[in-house]
Amino acid sequence: MNSINRMVAHLLLAGFLATPVFLAGNSTDCQASDKAVKFKLHHHDPLTATVARDIDRWVKKVEQNAAGKVKITIYPSATLGSPKDAYDMVENGVCDIAWGFTGFMAGVFPVSEGLSLPMLGLKNCEHGTTVLMDMYENTDLLKPEYEKIHLIFIHALSAYPIGTKKTQITSFDDLKGLKLRVPGGPPTSYMVHAGASPMNIVTPELYTSLERRVIDGVAFDWTGLVSFKLYEQLDHVLDCGLATGVSWFAMNKEKWASLPEDVKAAFDKESGFNGAREFAQFWDNDTRKFMESSFKGKINTLSDAEQARWQANADQEAQNWIKDMTAKGYDGQVIYDKYKELVTKYAK
Repeated sequence: MNSINRMVAHLLLAGFLATPVFLAGNSTDCQASDKAVKFKLHHHDPLTATVARDIDRWVKKVEQNAAGKVKITIYPSATLGSPKDAYDMVENGVCDIAWGFTGFMAGVFPVSEGLSLPMLGLKNCEHGTTVLMDMYENTDLLKPEYEKIHLIFIHALSAYPIGTKKTQITSFDDLKGLKLRVPGGPPTSYMVHAGASPMNIVTPELYTSLERRVIDGVAFDWTGLVSFKLYEQLDHVLDCGLATGVSWFAMNKEKWASLPEDVKAAFDKESGFNGAREFAQFWDNDTRKFMESSFKGKINTLSDAEQARWQANADQEAQNWIKDMTAKGYDGQVIYDKYKELVTKYAK
């Protein structure tokens, strides 16, 4: 065989080896995948985080419901954009589905943030989530805030403890002068009135902010303390149930409108009350595990006298919030009363 013939043979062999080989048993799967409606899903947490694993579970259920007609690719760790831009990203179609945190978008979800009022009495993620979904589905108070997106569900986080480096918090006075990362909205106002210096720092930057003493501590749910390994930088955690956060899970509205009815049905099974409740239960299970096994520092609670003092300040903050909401054109008292009613209704 001359050199030219050998070259041609090598090229043909290389082309054969580079060509994908589909086994007969996989042909149906490949065809289903080719015909599947594809989605890009954005969130900002690392793969090990509670929300990441919860979303992964949810995606598998939707894909199973759709029987090969849906393929969802998850983009974790804010790879598609900043956590602060999640709402704009899903509204504008940068991603098809997004999970976002209202605390990064101060002023965008003022009624939803009512659940973040300090010391509201929420027991866990499922408690707060049920309150939110009842408010959304059975009143018109929350609906306007989600009109530009197709809402899959809203959910609450676990009630925040306050984790600190070096400084131990045992009283309301101990908050004064502390630089604390606190989510936007009511918890920030509460800390301002307590004399602290609240800072709104995105989650991926918290570890180094604690390490470099840019901040003295964080108000963050238990799963976040573990998922982002913040406990490694904390000496104390005050388990005070300061407040909770509100997150939303949504799809681009045009994408939703384009879907055939059977694909919509696959999503609907994991949406609304049912989807939100399962999401919250997963979160609460993780919280229990983390509280029992992960944090090795000192966990403190408030004395009865201090609990009453923190609550009194929270009640004053609620009145300030009502006045502020009323000034913005909302019926602040009606919104607050409805939250209190539902918190009591679903308390366990």
